[in-house]
Amino acid sequence: MNRRRETMDDLLSPLAVNSAQLQPISPTDLAQYLRLEQCRRYLRLRLHERHKGLAWLPRFGIALQSIPPMLTIAGRQFEQAVEAQVTARFPHAIHCAQRRQRGDPAFTTADHNHIVIEQLCQLAPETAQVLFQPRLAAQLYGWPMSGDVDLLLLRRDRDGDVHALVVDAKSSATAKIEHRLQLACYYTLLQQITSAADIALKTVQIGVLYRGELLSPAQTPAERRRIEQERQQAFDLLGVTIAQLELITDPTPYLAEIVTLLDGPTSILNITASAPFAEVPFHLTAKCDGCLYNEICMRWAADHDDLSLIPSLTEPEKSALRSHGIVTATQLALLKELSGKGDLSTPPSHRSLMKSILRHPTLAPRLHELIHRARAYRRWRGDQCSAVSYLPYTGYGSFPAVSADLHPNLVAVYLDTLYDHTQGMLVMVGALVVGHSQGQPHSRREVIEFPAQPLQTVDDEARLLERWLTALLQAIHEVAVPDTNGALHAPIHLVVPDGFCLQTLLDGLSRHPHLFGATPLYDLAAQSAGFEAPMVTVLLEEWRRFRNDPLAHDSLARLARLHGFEWGEYRRLFYRRMFDDLGNDRELGWYTRRVRFNNQIPLEYAYAAWKALPSPPDRGNDDLVDYRRVGLKDLIGFVAKRLTAYEFLVQRLPHNERTIKPSFDLTGLADYRRQAHTLAHALAEFLLIERYVALVTWGRQHLPPPEQRVLAGVSLIVRYVAADQDPTLLNVLAENERRQALRLELTGGRRRARLDAEQRKATEQLPIPEVPLRFRIDLDGVECDLETALRLTGLSPGDKVILAPRWSVDARLPTDQPTPFTTTARQLLFQPRATLIELNQNGFVLLKPDVRYSNGDRRFTFPARWQWPQDGVCYTIEADPNDIYGQRCMEVVQELQQGAVNSLYLRLTDPQRIHTAIPPAALNGQARFVEGLQALADAGLLHGFDAYQMEYIANYGDAPTLLVQGPPGTGKSYTSAFALFARMQGMVAAERPCRVLLSCKTHAATDVLLRKIAEVQARLAEIYAHHPALFAAYFDERLLRVPLFRVRPKNTDDLPSAIQVVDAIDPITAVPACFVAATPFAVSTLLRREQRYHNEPFADLLVLDEASQMNLPEAC
Repeated sequence: MNRRRETMDDLLSPLAVNSAQLQPISPTDLAQYLRLEQCRRYLRLRLHERHKGLAWLPRFGIALQSIPPMLTIAGRQFEQAVEAQVTARFPHAIHCAQRRQRGDPAFTTADHNHIVIEQLCQLAPETAQVLFQPRLAAQLYGWPMSGDVDLLLLRRDRDGDVHALVVDAKSSATAKIEHRLQLACYYTLLQQITSAADIALKTVQIGVLYRGELLSPAQTPAERRRIEQERQQAFDLLGVTIAQLELITDPTPYLAEIVTLLDGPTSILNITASAPFAEVPFHLTAKCDGCLYNEICMRWAADHDDLSLIPSLTEPEKSALRSHGIVTATQLALLKELSGKGDLSTPPSHRSLMKSILRHPTLAPRLHELIHRARAYRRWRGDQCSAVSYLPYTGYGSFPAVSADLHPNLVAVYLDTLYDHTQGMLVMVGALVVGHSQGQPHSRREVIEFPAQPLQTVDDEARLLERWLTALLQAIHEVAVPDTNGALHAPIHLVVPDGFCLQTLLDGLSRHPHLFGATPLYDLAAQSAGFEAPMVTVLLEEWRRFRNDPLAHDSLARLARLHGFEWGEYRRLFYRRMFDDLGNDRELGWYTRRVRFNNQIPLEYAYAAWKALPSPPDRGNDDLVDYRRVGLKDLIGFVAKRLTAYEFLVQRLPHNERTIKPSFDLTGLADYRRQAHTLAHALAEFLLIERYVALVTWGRQHLPPPEQRVLAGVSLIVRYVAADQDPTLLNVLAENERRQALRLELTGGRRRARLDAEQRKATEQLPIPEVPLRFRIDLDGVECDLETALRLTGLSPGDKVILAPRWSVDARLPTDQPTPFTTTARQLLFQPRATLIELNQNGFVLLKPDVRYSNGDRRFTFPARWQWPQDGVCYTIEADPNDIYGQRCMEVVQELQQGAVNSLYLRLTDPQRIHTAIPPAALNGQARFVEGLQALADAGLLHGFDAYQMEYIANYGDAPTLLVQGPPGTGKSYTSAFALFARMQGMVAAERPCRVLLSCKTHAATDVLLRKIAEVQARLAEIYAHHPALFAAYFDERLLRVPLFRVRPKNTDDLPSAIQVVDAIDPITAVPACFVAATPFAVSTLLRREQRYHNEPFADLLVLDEASQMNLPEAC
């Protein structure tokens, strides 16, 4: 009889959580669970390893994944340095782990609870004791838990009370949530141990002692204060100078999480332990690279044909598919059939299921792509399953086409970085700059900066980046070829391997803002050419968008090799964790050895090149043996090879032939020099980067064809039918067309031709009726019904939108050779604008056209001219990316850069120069108002104010800047109204002007603040009417006549009658005292004269309410 082969599921059977044989879990286990995005598979495997072991792994050709050596080395070195400094402060510190290793009987026990209790009992008043690595153990909610505390500081004060500080040491740049959970476990263990010994702890503090962040100019004052405070805490409490100590003042949330994890039959740990292994949820993502059990999950997924192995499938998509009964890659692959032309069609047996799936907002946008990927994977595994090599319907690529006619002198820049996570900084930046001439590669430069020794400070990183930027700009200048007009103008395109490389580079530059503010780098980045068309290709994202590769999470090194790139000697030199994938083995290698989620060069090679690795051990295995042979020259050569591989892969992707990239002016590029970096420059950089990110995001959303964008909720496809329109509108349009033709006939097409009065009247355009245009939603080619399309769309009434032709034609071709193509993302930027009025359930969209020509700076706004739609033609409706508000902010900041005087800006840049000369009469008037408030309260005519509120109202009348803080609902706005009237009374008494500008981010908040002013003014008028003598004793009657202005409100229906709506500055400047409420945008409109905002001042006092919601440019 044949015996059934034992499977992984058999070996990973459910655990009996009520068994007395339960082995302890550790706080580190729970912390890892949190770090791995609350992966229950990790918890289950960790429990299984502790309870039953994993000795069977070699039978399946897998092993536990080892931690990268540099992580272990950095952590060990950090802990040793911390222990040395703590021991210097506390010479009698006890190292429990070392005593255990030496065989000390008192420390070789299962735990060190008795050691802790013994040390507590021995503590004399005003003494302290430190324990390194004491093992604490206790039962938490029925689960045995045991863990080694990095540092336990016990202290008895002069009153005899005992205090404890539990510290977890981490060689990381930040303190993380999983560190705090781990400490909460130690906190609970210590409380249980001391409680069982009848020892009362007066206080128990917990804190993360971490390497911390390098101080940099990019940090805010608040961040720098936090860093300095945590460094001071580390020194004051522990004598440590190389780390920061974050004290967790409120462990309640973390203690609650422990309860959720451990307490009762419905706890996460109980459910995870007792469920069949196949039912424990998981998904393979980038987090899995740092997990011990990576290979187990990969092998299990392969054995079970799990959906996790579908390339680029997300966890929400996997969950959504499983909710529809699709649990394997085969099921997904067979949802649709593939025709010989590469089109997918739904077999009759799956139509009902497909209809249900497409109604799911998570699945609708990418279902076809996922089916194609599942088919490619199953074909690779050996199924008789046809699949396409390139994904259809993926739209345009971000890399521009290069030919003699299109971008003939493109400069392509391929980038690479190496980030040292142990130091929190970049240690290598590289670029390959390729210039083209007549559409062919013409010249190339490699610019690689890798230091000869490890970087130590953030200033070292700044110098590294500055050297690299200097050389990079020089290389671009050298390889660039003049355009057809002889000018040194050329389009530039950047290529990065993946999002991590891009992020680390941007983060590195942000740590040194003076580098970005240098000329000509800032001038280059600020040109409109960088905003009109995509400037960056993220290679791995682009590859996954177009290529239908069968393997999940493939590395670029492997992809290049599979497509014929020769790595030469570097494949041997950098074999470990770069090329150790054992070939193309479908059954084993591809999911066991290689790094699956990371394209970075392992940091161990950098430290080997610096000769900074620890010496080999005297005996036993050397975990670093495969890295030691790499030298400085090898590493720089490998970076150059990687950059060439990126160029190789880009050539195997579709290039965008429809988008014409504007050229950059490179004339002064080689002149790299520092310029004074002011706050105004930093604000301009902030606005440009924020805008560029927004446009890149918008552009990426509009690379796929409209049919896919409908399913993603980005676009709507509509058809214009003339018969649906208002007859009056059609008549006017027809008459205007006739008049336009007549004008053309009379002028002969000459722009300066003169017409007599009668001819001008006969050809004058009639005004367009204020009626919306009606469009029919067209779902031809979109695999969803009207109800689903309306539910998926992100468009809503009131939105500013673009109306663009579904199809465009290449105007460069002869008129008899029309070549329709999908309108590109760049073309969309310049299409007509409208306002969305209505989306109705009958499938009609109503738009109000913006018939005015709009200009733009081609960065924040783009020029567009209205064109009336044509009968029967399909159009797309897109969200309008124009940012008029951002453009206004940039214009204000540019004036600041040119030296415009701005009171708020001066208070931020040079507060010492600001002095306010408030005459004594004004301060006396303010004091008289405050006395009046007290008199009204004493008479029972007005509520009282607390001490803080009264201090705010009564004082600071001569303060140039005042910050008012308080939680919501504490009466800040209401109290501010009284404080403003108090100051106004003072200024009026001194015969000084007092125009108060009230400004908030939103119209609603602005209205609320002005209503508070109106409410206080009305209350004062009431008191004046009923108690004139009391009023006259303290208050100025002129306060009751102070005008309240509201500039350009969004809604006037609920404004008090006392408020005057204005749209010009004249009524404001005509009175000496008033309150003016306006949003920042309305203020800029009010002040703009001759294209400038900084003209004559009109306000004497500025109030920014909810100021934290504003950015600095709009506040200025």
